[in-house]
Amino acid sequence: MKIDIRNIPPEGLFREENIPPEELDPETEMVSLSGPVAVKARIFRIGDILDINAAVSAVLKLNCSRCLCDYSLPLAKAFRCDHRIESGEEEADLTPYVRDELMIDYPVKPLCNDNCKGLCRGCGADLNKGGCSCGATKEKTL
Repeated sequence: MKIDIRNIPPEGLFREENIPPEELDPETEMVSLSGPVAVKARIFRIGDILDINAAVSAVLKLNCSRCLCDYSLPLAKAFRCDHRIESGEEEADLTPYVRDELMIDYPVKPLCNDNCKGLCRGCGADLNKGGCSCGATKEKTL
């Protein structure tokens, strides 16, 4: 999301844009985007500072850290940041700010649900879909 600094009116500038995932490069081993990131931003110029108030929304594709299944998680957040205008700079790229704000909210340990049972440590069966046949997950009784 690039902003022409020279054309920001005194009352500020409002921009809406859908940023394709490949422009953000937000993918990790367990997280990717399932589509574009919607950005709405209000930008004000105050001297040599751009004051940016933005809202982003996206759908994350995650891989559960317990059962390894894929699932989706909607993400919506608002953020505010400042961009210092360098001497001679005519265009500001807000894409890095959007990327950083998205990645800050990535779950550290993605779970498809709070009660995910994970995989059997013996045979690898998904315990959310029922038991396993190896018996490694059966409780031992005394």
